[in-house]
Amino acid sequence: MYTLYQKELAPLVKIYKDIDRRGILVDTAKRDELISKYLMYFEANLKVLRGFTGDDKFNPNSPAQVGALVYEILKYPKRSKISDTGRHGYKTDKDTLDDLIINSPEKCNNPRLGPQILARIITCRKLGKVLEYLSTPLHPDGRFRCSYNLAGTETGRTSASKTIDECILTIKDGTTRLGRSFQTLTKHGFHVDEDIFDDIESATIAHDIRSIFIPSDGYVFMEMDGSQAEARVVAVLAEDWILLDTFDLPPKLHARTAAQIFDDITAEEITKNLPVIPGLGIAYYDMGKRVRHAGNYDMGPFRLAQMTHLGLGSCEIKMQRFHAANSNTREVFHREIREALHLPRRELVTPLGRRRRFFERLSEKVYKKGFAQIPQSTISDHTKFTMRRVLEDFDEVRFLAEMHDGLMAEVPKDQIEEVSKSFRKHYERIIDFSGCTLSRDYKLVIPCEIEYSSTSWMEMKELD
Repeated sequence: MYTLYQKELAPLVKIYKDIDRRGILVDTAKRDELISKYLMYFEANLKVLRGFTGDDKFNPNSPAQVGALVYEILKYPKRSKISDTGRHGYKTDKDTLDDLIINSPEKCNNPRLGPQILARIITCRKLGKVLEYLSTPLHPDGRFRCSYNLAGTETGRTSASKTIDECILTIKDGTTRLGRSFQTLTKHGFHVDEDIFDDIESATIAHDIRSIFIPSDGYVFMEMDGSQAEARVVAVLAEDWILLDTFDLPPKLHARTAAQIFDDITAEEITKNLPVIPGLGIAYYDMGKRVRHAGNYDMGPFRLAQMTHLGLGSCEIKMQRFHAANSNTREVFHREIREALHLPRRELVTPLGRRRRFFERLSEKVYKKGFAQIPQSTISDHTKFTMRRVLEDFDEVRFLAEMHDGLMAEVPKDQIEEVSKSFRKHYERIIDFSGCTLSRDYKLVIPCEIEYSSTSWMEMKELD
């Protein structure tokens, strides 16, 4: 671990400080345009919601008001909680409301309107978060910044937050911290039910937030992502050599996964965006991706139902089909992780040398942490360690954001081809699994997907 720190982690301190200092330039006119758009959506949605409730002061962000509406007026089955101070209250978080929509649609006194009201509450909250993100105060130079924490999570993944810098909004409102995490910035947005939200022009909201970020003069954005990176690591740990041999063959992995769990479609019919699952609005490809992620880390059907809004029974069937088609995931990968956590040291070591010991009492929750540790830590470290190597080739590259399995940078306009080759060379370096806790005689190379843009972070184009 000392060698890992000296060679790989210590040099990252300066790189991340440069990322924090640099920030990303914002097109303020575009930002104001999006604020107006989402404010209109929010107000329209709130007006409909208040019309349903008959209360023109109803606040969807108030746990007390939402709890009273959901459990006392609509009479949904009660979901209670006890705070750290011992106070009793109703559960009104998104997961709970999703559960009521999916699994208890008829268990309220207004089955026609109840699910619509809950969906409106969730969407109001999402739109509020979008507006909050867009309205984040910028630094005086017009740039959006965040602050990274290299030791932000137990897996070794970074976390990001607001900066420590503050500005005065008004004398009444006082000061507020500047910036916000880039890691929570959605790339594809949030789906809304078109049957309910006919007042929203698109089935997706927040997919265009990245359009406010623009490259500095003389530079272009370059974004790098590992292709199905964590899924490849899981395949190695599961000793699923047949799957590994087919990762880069058409049809794509997540299309094949979707075809495994649905009866009405073949993998050859599926692209990244089309077709969409009838009545759900989620692309089959995206559903395949979500189910594979859930299966790799042994999520239950209830959690998958929350993530996808599929019924609980349907999710149970889909998880059964996934594990039947990918039996090594549980029979090899999960079994060996459990065995390793029962050894005296309770330690997991990644192929890159990061170590983590598990001190909690062993439980299903701890086992699930163990399943995620090696894949997530390996990909996060592999991505982070790529930055130093690229900078040794081109010190003109300006890294702007790190998203666990991807990097965003500004690259001089006249060096796009050369820098992209450096990204590929260093990211596509070998990951040797022989020193991993689940030792495998396998050297993994993860392909690198690169996009670039001279206009905005949203309008990225694939680089051949």
